[in-house]
Amino acid sequence: SFEHAISLDPSAARPHNSLGVIAAQRGRLDEAERHWRDAIERDPGDYQTLYNLGELALRRGRPDAAAEWFTKYLATAPAGAEAGDLVRVRTWLAQRTRGKS
Repeated sequence: SFEHAISLDPSAARPHNSLGVIAAQRGRLDEAERHWRDAIERDPGDYQTLYNLGELALRRGRPDAAAEWFTKYLATAPAGAEAGDLVRVRTWLAQRTRGKS
């Protein structure tokens, strides 16, 4: 279990990200955010968690926060990251920038 993984290595970010995904899928968004923030605290460059936090911010109607998370995501995501996610985030940020000018 992910809780067991955390007990074995409290500094690991991945299990927190996974617990956040499960919580979000169950509609427990506050819990998901706590897990994702715990993951980022442990690994600020975890691009998957940065993406999840951006998506959550969008879902909660917080576009400024989403832009911050997505900008960090783009800065850390490897070239082989999910192509659809990369395109979607780049497109969203570009449209947001055009809308603000």
